[in-house]
Parts: sequence; structure tokens; C-alpha cells
Amino acid sequence: MKKIFLIISSVFVFGSCEKELDLAPISDPGSNGFYRNADDFKQAVNGIYASFGVQNNIDYPSMYVVLDESRSDNIYTPGQAGVRDWNAINNFQNTIATLGTIANTWNVTFNAIMRANTVLDQLKANRGVIGDPALATRFEAEAKFLRAFFYFDLVKWFGKVPIFETFVSPAEALNVGRSPVEDVYGLIISDLNFAIANLPAEYGAADKGRATSYAAKGMLARVYMTRSGPKLHPDGPCLGTNEYGLALDLLNDIIQSNKFAMLNDYTAIFDYNNEGNSEIVFDLQFIGGGLGAGGYYPTEYYDEGWGRANLTFPGGNPGDGSKRISDDLLESFDMTDLRIDPTFQIGYIDENGIDVDA
Repeated sequence: MKKIFLIISSVFVFGSCEKELDLAPISDPGSNGFYRNADDFKQAVNGIYASFGVQNNIDYPSMYVVLDESRSDNIYTPGQAGVRDWNAINNFQNTIATLGTIANTWNVTFNAIMRANTVLDQLKANRGVIGDPALATRFEAEAKFLRAFFYFDLVKWFGKVPIFETFVSPAEALNVGRSPVEDVYGLIISDLNFAIANLPAEYGAADKGRATSYAAKGMLARVYMTRSGPKLHPDGPCLGTNEYGLALDLLNDIIQSNKFAMLNDYTAIFDYNNEGNSEIVFDLQFIGGGLGAGGYYPTEYYDEGWGRANLTFPGGNPGDGSKRISDDLLESFDMTDLRIDPTFQIGYIDENGIDVDA
């Protein structure tokens, strides 16, 4: 049987340096006077977006693969990385609660929520320093959109989770219990409705990639569809609410805006030279740079021991084949489907020019 694997591109995150560093911590609720003007608030909001990058040795895109697809029939986790955390997740083992990957996911996501809550707290306390009321409202809407985004991921992955609407210290957070899934959805939907009402429909080039009202509508549609799924677990994310009609209305708003359009070529959606194409409702903008700066994420999808010409990553690791696409997923496609070639790599040419099955 052929071993199928999918090459997934990583998101690279970079920072810049200045000669003088402002040491005021933006995660502190008092923030030592950090929030003094609109630029400070913008920097703090940017810090929430930065949560989609690499933190605690885990990049956010990996979390979707490990906690979503690895638990499905689409991906399995063989290879020389057989002792990795995601094998236990893939196999639904009872050791999941003690895994570092789970702890990192929990910490990274709640850290992002605390960044959003810090901005929202400071908007209540220091809104006037921004000067422009409309800009202050936009910052609030961005923070609430992002908080909803992260809470939606949490409720999908963990079901019941603690609700924090203001900044709390780690010690204080330990005393807050998990809230019912219905209550978590209540906060998510409230935040997204605020975002829909107060985010712009589009931005200029300098602010490309920020959340828009259409991004909020698309996210809320996903929330309604997820919540409408059949209730299979008392604490699971699906509640059988049958809100598909609400989702359809939001999606029709996006379609009928005429700001987006389907591309004729499926491959073009993912072309590096076609970023921000007409199909994109929300995507993140990161500074470009050298290969490997975003971590070793891509190597997990290359075949075991596959040396990559001109693709250097930290440590020079070859592919480890630790996350593989299943034959079932490939075989679910008609072999004439034009999406197969750009999505799956079922073979490669070795250094001797010989075709090798992946």
C-alpha cells in the first residue's frame, strides 16, 4: 500500500530589534503606563495576532493538525517519531491529559485570550488616550474577534473551559472552574456580533490582514454550524441547536457582498505569488524571511529520511513522516479530481533519478 503524505507550508514569524527596548509588559493589567497613545494600543492588538505564531515551542497551525485531523481518519501518525505526543492523541489513549502538547495548547491559547483581555481592560481604563473614538472601537472589536477565535478553538478541543473576560494572574486563574459549553458559546457569539457591528469591511494596504466584519461573519457562521452538530458527548462542542439557517444567512452576506470570488484554478489558492487572492476572507500577514525560521513544522510531513535540497531547517532534520495522510482520504477522491495533484504527493524522484513511492 502506498504511503501518502501531504506537504504543508509553515507560517514564519519574525521579530525586529530596536536599540532601545520599552520594558513595560503589555500582559500586566497595570502595564506600568504602557498604554499612553493609539500606537501603544495598536502594538498591543498586534500582540494578540502574534499569538498565531510560535509559542512554547509549538506553532499554532500544528495545533489544528494534531488536535483536529490527527483524531480523524484523514491523518495517522506512524514513522520514526512513534513516541511523540500526537501518537497518543491519534490513538485516543488515556494518557492525553498528561501530554506536553495538550498543556502547551492550553497555555498558548489562554495566553492569547489574556492578551485580548488586557487590551479590553485598558480600553475601559484609558480609552481617551487613543484620541479617535472610532479607532478605539475598532481596537475593541479586533480584540473581541480574536478572543472569540481562540475560545472557539478551545471549545472544539476541550469542550468545557474556564471563561475569562478580564485579565487575571495565573494564580487567580487556578481558582476558576470550567464553564458549561453553552456559556462559552454565549461569550463567543457576543464577541463576534460586536465585531460584525464595529469592524470595517476592508482596510488599506498598511492594515491588510486585520479582522474585518466579513471575517467575523464567516467565523460566526462556523460557530453556528459547529454548535448545530449532533450532541454526541455531554460536554462536547456540538449541541444540536439546528442553527444552520443562521449560518447560511451570514455566508450569503459574504457572497453577496461581491468582495470575494472563487478562483478557477484550485492550485492558485495556495500559490505564494497569489497571497490575498479573491477567495481569502481572513488571513494573517507575517514578515517573510529565511527558510526554517518558523520552526521544524514542515519536516513532519516529509517522508522519513527524505533529504531536501535547498530546504534547510533548524538542526538539519530530514523528514520524519510523523504525520501522514491516509489512503482512505486519497481514495475518497475521484482520481480525475483536479485537486489531487496539488494536494497529495504520492511519489518523488530520488538522487539517482528513480521514481519512489511516498
